[in-house]
Amino acid sequence: MTTGEHTINGLVRKRSELMGRIEHHAAHWQQAVKDMDAIDAAIRIMAPEVELDGIAPKPVPPVHAAYKGEVARLVADCFRLNPSEPLSTVFITDYVMRQRGLDSADRNLRNLLLKRVSACLGTWRRKGRVTGERPPGAPRTGEGSFCEWRLTRPTGEGQATSGYPTL
Repeated sequence: MTTGEHTINGLVRKRSELMGRIEHHAAHWQQAVKDMDAIDAAIRIMAPEVELDGIAPKPVPPVHAAYKGEVARLVADCFRLNPSEPLSTVFITDYVMRQRGLDSADRNLRNLLLKRVSACLGTWRRKGRVTGERPPGAPRTGEGSFCEWRLTRPTGEGQATSGYPTL
């Protein structure tokens, strides 16, 4: 098989994948239109004076949005599973990505989660819950991106009623 044939086969596979994605999204779009038509009909029956064209669309949430407190909960879980050793920001980020089922090979997504985890750890540092130390020779860029973090108290203290330590 020549290089050109490999390229053509790769392009054919990619085109097939994109067509599948288009069909998948088209089905979701069609269902959303049907759902909206049903809601419009119900509004017209119950309140015919409502101007449907005046209803603004609600913005779509950002990609990979976490529920409120989800990143903090996963960071706490990571400390709970590794209570005696210092954890790097990168290690904690990898844990969060695995737990959320996110692709760790996606560099943009990984950088986004690294920022979220760093922000969580920075908040915890200011509240005295964790300490972060930069290992010798680590770059001085970023807000704790290359820090090794430790809890300021053992995880056994302050058990909440949910079973999670209060960090």
